Amino acid sequence: MRKVRREIVKTINDFRAGFGRSKIYIDPKTSEAAYEYANYLLKERAWDNPDENVLEELCQHYKLIPKQKAIVGYSHLDDDTAGGDITKMAEFMDAHGLLLEMQAEMEQLSDPAATHIGVGFAEDSTKVLVVELLAESSLVVSTLQQVEDGSIHVEGLNLDPANAGLYAARIVSSTNEKKATVIGPANMTYDKATHQFTLAFEPQADEVFYNAQDPRWLELYIRKAKIDQIPYGVASSEVPKVKELIPVVRLPMEYMPDPRVVKEDAHDQEQFERDAKERAERAEEERLIRLAQQAAKQEEKAKKREAMLAEREKKKDGDEDDEDEDDDEESGSEKSGSKSRTSGPKSSQKKSQSGSLG
Repeated sequence: MRKVRREIVKTINDFRAGFGRSKIYIDPKTSEAAYEYANYLLKERAWDNPDENVLEELCQHYKLIPKQKAIVGYSHLDDDTAGGDITKMAEFMDAHGLLLEMQAEMEQLSDPAATHIGVGFAEDSTKVLVVELLAESSLVVSTLQQVEDGSIHVEGLNLDPANAGLYAARIVSSTNEKKATVIGPANMTYDKATHQFTLAFEPQADEVFYNAQDPRWLELYIRKAKIDQIPYGVASSEVPKVKELIPVVRLPMEYMPDPRVVKEDAHDQEQFERDAKERAERAEEERLIRLAQQAAKQEEKAKKREAMLAEREKKKDGDEDDEDEDDDEESGSEKSGSKSRTSGPKSSQKKSQSGSLG
């Protein structure tokens, strides 16, 4: 369902771009809560009247920090759907598409304050549900990786630089809050022009990524006072007191971006490039065929024109020959008539002379 989720978020960001809104970001833990909430609504047949108390309990269970707003879309399944795509991507996209046609849901999806989203799915033999949880947060993490020397590297973006200053981060056990590594501005960099930040944790004593026995969290904290005076990158022995700060991000210690997503995106990009190449080749082939057809038509027209001209010349020559024959006949008639006229008087003259002699 990762691909379906990414496609849904892409359509939301395209929709938001039409209103001049900034993009919205997927939150992995919120998506888990959305998945469980979607299945609860389907089981209880409560998609038209979502229970906000249940949603609040789920948010607490998944330790989500921002307040979540839920919108629900659904689509009925046809009788022949079961034998089709097992992901039911088209059906889930239809359920999501319904939200882009309803005024209240459209306003929530285009809300400029919304920065994060979690998307969950549920289905049975008659229906599919899409639950989209929207929230507002001042920070977003784009990279969470362990580098070759064992240190942990974090990258992200401050979405509200005028009101939020990143001041502390910690990796903490989900079972024991005292097992925590806290860093402050000395281990951070911040670009005031782009609002991008980086964090660096020293190598940890035990495994913190994907630790099933003792799951760990990455937490980010901000302060709202004297934001422009935060001494990023300046050496200091101070250990920030997170209880005096405002938590805004809590993520499981899992690689970001997800290696599976990177692989899928790479595969999708390759497929896109192959499809684009095939489309270009087909377009070129069709263009050459059209050119050949146009050339054939022009050649056919030229042949018809030449044949018509030849026929016209032939007819013209025939008419001229007929005219010459007519002229010859008329000339012959005139000569014959002239001789007849001349012989007439001579005969009469001879007769007259003969009469005189007598």
